[in-house]
Amino acid sequence: QCLLEWLNPEAYVQSMWHLIRNRDQPSPRTDVLVEHLRVFVREGSWYAATNVRNALHRMKTYDTPTLESITLGLGEYGHWNEVMIGIRDVIEDGLSPSPKLFNRLLGGCRREYEVEYAIEIFKAMQVAGHVANVGHCNTMFDLFLKTNNKDMAIQLYKDMPCQGIERDETTYILALREASRGTFVHHNINSNINSNANMH
Repeated sequence: QCLLEWLNPEAYVQSMWHLIRNRDQPSPRTDVLVEHLRVFVREGSWYAATNVRNALHRMKTYDTPTLESITLGLGEYGHWNEVMIGIRDVIEDGLSPSPKLFNRLLGGCRREYEVEYAIEIFKAMQVAGHVANVGHCNTMFDLFLKTNNKDMAIQLYKDMPCQGIERDETTYILALREASRGTFVHHNINSNINSNANMH
């Protein structure tokens, strides 16, 4: 911890890599790096945070909870490229990110530019062996509608039964809201929305 009091992030990163690459000296302890990483994430020092995360990946000494806390921190600050790298790294290392992580990340995507990341997170979740459920689809459906990606929303709505996912009350509430705005008029699904919403 004393290192963080007087070293700037750039100097810290240089010292860290020097220790890792110098075989005549012991490598930094994993628990120390993890603690420093949490500090960098909390303080928004993303250059240092990314480098420490990369070092942990290279040393292959982190665990799933550590990666998940780091990834969530990056996601909360909108560093989506680093989020995707982190997910890829942990899957490549044979670890399995939890469904909760993907839920939190998907829920954090709210803006137009974040749609592509939400799609990538959705795909990564399935690569990690987690089956998409109606909650995930509703999150994506809502994001597509809010960001005016109507075609994606309509395609997702149509695909849900084909993927073995049963639409629920939330799905139909979202769909009815958009149907009232005329979103689905030309897509021949208004009657499906209305009849199924009445059943729910």
